Amino acid sequence: MTDIPRPVIVTLHTNPDSKEAVEFYRRLGMCIASWAYVDRRLYQIFHHATGFEQKQSAFLYYRNRAFNQRLRMVDDAIKMAWTTEQFNNDWRPLHIETDNLSHTRNIFAHHPTLRVGTAKDDQAIDVYSIYVEPYERVLNSNYPGLLGKDQLGVEDLVKHDADLAVLESKLANFAWQIGGWRASKKNGT
Repeated sequence: MTDIPRPVIVTLHTNPDSKEAVEFYRRLGMCIASWAYVDRRLYQIFHHATGFEQKQSAFLYYRNRAFNQRLRMVDDAIKMAWTTEQFNNDWRPLHIETDNLSHTRNIFAHHPTLRVGTAKDDQAIDVYSIYVEPYERVLNSNYPGLLGKDQLGVEDLVKHDADLAVLESKLANFAWQIGGWRASKKNGT
């Protein structure tokens, strides 16, 4: 006679204190916080590229809430300040990297999380992910921010946050570079 396996009971509602929920939302929060630092670096670049006073730069940059508009403003400021060669060689690769990562940012910033109750090792667990709103899917079939997947899981958030750390460092270096350029212009050198 074989033993009947003990049933695994999956609850209707999530336990926000479960290990899976804490890990998922912790990683999601870390990505959101990392984007705030990327945004700060973009502001610094914008400020140095324009040469405006702090209050003017802040007013222009922060009145736009949409990330893609802010990135476009930074682009335009650098185009006006630097030569085409400097723009293409020094800024363009960073712009492309920022834009590419922003597609994933837009997925987790604007789409819902999904909780699937399942079992592993005879224990109930929740698996969390972020997916594109089904009602929006009718408008677009290509979501580069999903990285070729149907949804983003914890491992995707971990990788995204690591990619953001690298990007933020590159943007910080670029902000110093353009800040030094602006300082030399003010000094007439």
